[in-house]
Amino acid sequence: MIPTVPSRDTERLPYRANMDLTGAQSVVLVAKLPGRPSVDLPTAIVDAVNGEVEYVRDGALPPGVYSIELQVVTATGRKATFPNEAPLTLTVRASL
Repeated sequence: MIPTVPSRDTERLPYRANMDLTGAQSVVLVAKLPGRPSVDLPTAIVDAVNGEVEYVRDGALPPGVYSIELQVVTATGRKATFPNEAPLTLTVRASL
């Protein structure tokens, strides 16, 4: 489940790739609002073997409903996107 979060909060949000990320050249969480360019979000690998990463929120993502994908470039240069079926949704609401 992807939460609705306040825009200025800085808690970390977990994501999981269905692959081992050990040695990955690149792991990027990408957010996109309709009609706007995509934004690369700060991402940290928490458990490479189990494909666990976190979005390290800095409170700068403006309010909106974002499509989210985790894009990985493996150690061998293979590209993979998670989830495979359709992007996840992250709703950032205005803080009070």
